Amino acid sequence: MAERMWAMASPANGRHGYLCAKRIGAHGTRYLCGAILVPVRDVAGRLHGLQRIYSGGHKRFTQNTSKRGHFFMIGEPREGIIGIAEGFATAATIYELTRLAVAVAFDAGDLQPVAEAIQQTYPQHRILLCADNDRDVQGNPGRTKAIAAAEAVGGTVLWPEFWNPSSRGTDFNDLFMEEGPGAVQKIFNQAGVSHVSNS
Repeated sequence: MAERMWAMASPANGRHGYLCAKRIGAHGTRYLCGAILVPVRDVAGRLHGLQRIYSGGHKRFTQNTSKRGHFFMIGEPREGIIGIAEGFATAATIYELTRLAVAVAFDAGDLQPVAEAIQQTYPQHRILLCADNDRDVQGNPGRTKAIAAAEAVGGTVLWPEFWNPSSRGTDFNDLFMEEGPGAVQKIFNQAGVSHVSNS
């Protein structure tokens, strides 16, 4: 079913409500029946399901989608660094502001399986876990699971810090929306990931 939906879909564009709201591009996703389709693939590129994202932000997976160790890569790995982020909007934001290739893991629990799969495929690359900062949730699962994933593959962890005390943001897209691109780029620059322009 996922393969049929993907074949029927059209290339997505930035006019979709979700992409407009998050201020991100489509990055190879497709559009079908009101939803952005994000492919869930393994390291060999095989399709294991689709995530459907609707204009209001509601997300659903095709039936029996296998997420464990599977992801969607935005960009091409360069300079020996690959990022992993929780969710399409977060990964797209990081890619657009740093030009770092970023794999979309579809939930916090899948960060480690994705990191391990990518490490096996790109053993010479540095892996950067771009965590959500779930500071209002007990145990901060976004950071906790990203730290565990980094420890499993010898990677590095980054997370957004919000300077507005009233902010309820948790991820790098929230930081971009609330405090601007420079706030995101500063964190990555400090980790040795410099911004690369589009030109």
